[in-house]
Amino acid sequence: MYGDVVTDADRLQVVINCMHQAGIETLGDLLQLLFRRAPFFDQESVSKTVNNFVSGNTTFPQNRPESIFFDLILQHPHATHANSPPPSFNVPRFALPPSERLLQHAPVAPARQTTHNAIMTRLLSVVLSQIDIEAHSLISWQAILPPQLSKLTWTRVLSWDMTGTQEHIARQARVIFSTLSALAVGHTMRKKLDAIDAAHRTDVDASSGGGPRGTRTVLTPQMMSTGSSSHHRCSRRRSSGPMAYGCIKLKMIHR
Repeated sequence: MYGDVVTDADRLQVVINCMHQAGIETLGDLLQLLFRRAPFFDQESVSKTVNNFVSGNTTFPQNRPESIFFDLILQHPHATHANSPPPSFNVPRFALPPSERLLQHAPVAPARQTTHNAIMTRLLSVVLSQIDIEAHSLISWQAILPPQLSKLTWTRVLSWDMTGTQEHIARQARVIFSTLSALAVGHTMRKKLDAIDAAHRTDVDASSGGGPRGTRTVLTPQMMSTGSSSHHRCSRRRSSGPMAYGCIKLKMIHR
């Protein structure tokens, strides 16, 4: 009635009614029409609305596609259920356990369980594809395996730039390096690094000019060992080259 408060549920009911009147039965049908690979919309307003959403052209981060997908759809109560098993992860044959990998026929893919598990399985396939791409680029990198390397000598071993190699891998193969770092860096060291970053951000925010541009905190051995957030003790210098945090040689950090 006139003067009544219109709720979100009322608005959605109007949209759903109009959708059904237009011959669109489900939300899946609507999304297929909006986002199929080669949409042809003669109406400029329709094309503009779709393009703005897909490109993330909005001032509200919560309205962007990735936020709606991960924060709303993936976390929706009906995307999973209380007794839902963990994702089965339909992985390629080379990633199967030995008892399944050596079978004459590949095991039957498990039936789809919940939306959450299905999305997690699809995301794993995306990560594996990216790892393949990055691994191929690293294989072609001559700094790791120089073509002129005829024999292995101590001179060649001692002259190897470990930090430079890690820098290249971290930048050119971010997924591979992130995965290996997640296995190598324990939770204690992660908390220490997070505390240092948090203290640095607090110092920059508190400064009148936002801190000098082009400068970063250089982590000292004392900070790495004690986890102190008193980053004002460490020196600052202008970032030059790829090593943004200074010449810190990463080492395997045991848990």
